Amino acid sequence: MLRTKTATRPATRPASRPATEVEARSGTAFGTRAGVKLAAVLLLITGALVAAPGAAQASVTQTQFTFESTAEGWWFGGNANYDLGRGLAHTGIGNGWARNYTGWNSMNNWAHVVPGAQCYLGGWLRHSNTITGGYFSVRGVNGDGSLTVPLNEVHLTGPNPSNPANANYNYYNVAFNPGWRSRVLIYVGLWGNGQDSWIQADDIAVSCVY
Repeated sequence: MLRTKTATRPATRPASRPATEVEARSGTAFGTRAGVKLAAVLLLITGALVAAPGAAQASVTQTQFTFESTAEGWWFGGNANYDLGRGLAHTGIGNGWARNYTGWNSMNNWAHVVPGAQCYLGGWLRHSNTITGGYFSVRGVNGDGSLTVPLNEVHLTGPNPSNPANANYNYYNVAFNPGWRSRVLIYVGLWGNGQDSWIQADDIAVSCVY
């Protein structure tokens, strides 16, 4: 289901590995698969920061997409949809997928962000070894409704990294600044390359620190 959270912490300074550098492909950012949900993204970001005594307050907002029902607002391009109750999810019963030999195939959604904040897009992805043009991306929305170039993205190619503790899903995270915008487009998709290629997505979150 779709959830939005707000938390407040003292203003912070980066630890030895700033949150912008966190990309736990091994899955350790969320721990083990059993019973671990997206609240850990919030802990990942705030936990990577160390409190500065006497400083102003800093806040974190987070929107979570768990694919547990069709009510989260995802729409699909090409050959893509939900899997519900098929045993293919990272956690829970649901995930999204895209699969094809040709064309652009994608899962798409809007996420609210804080203008000017440091924001993060993170999620768990699993893909075929044949994929060459997979993307996990975020774009801004202009005043006329057109989309910006990607604010940041992950380019996915095979083979899929092995991660049996998380059903071979791997965690990916990118940082972005939305500028003046309060809404962004997030998507997971692939370009067909003439081979049977697919990508599955679960437990996606957009977080902003301000």
